[in-house]
Amino acid sequence: MSNEKFFESARSAIADADKARKETVHDLATIFLRSGADFDPLALERLGAAGLAAFLDDVGLEIQTGNDAKEGHPASRSKPPGNRKIGQMGWQALRRNEPVWAIRAISVGIMSGSSIAVVGALALAFTGN
Repeated sequence: MSNEKFFESARSAIADADKARKETVHDLATIFLRSGADFDPLALERLGAAGLAAFLDDVGLEIQTGNDAKEGHPASRSKPPGNRKIGQMGWQALRRNEPVWAIRAISVGIMSGSSIAVVGALALAFTGN
């Protein structure tokens, strides 16, 4: 019997959290639409991906994610830039692999050492020793 009570309380807690998230999203969307200067974009962080999608939907923007494309939802109204992959947003489209620093360090070290050796050889040649 305690399992049933636990699952029922878990369902009600999840429903309450969803309701609170929807209210928060609606309040943030209202603030954003009324006065953008008073809007705090950091407040969107605690909403998560589902909350952000709901916020954009309340504002009037539609986005298409990988799951939406599979389910056959209509395409978004905004067109992604040509150099980005569909479904990527923000800094992720600009992300690159990091360069191999060990190779660069070794090559710079070899060049520096050889230049010091050349300067030393030139100094010895001109001093007459």
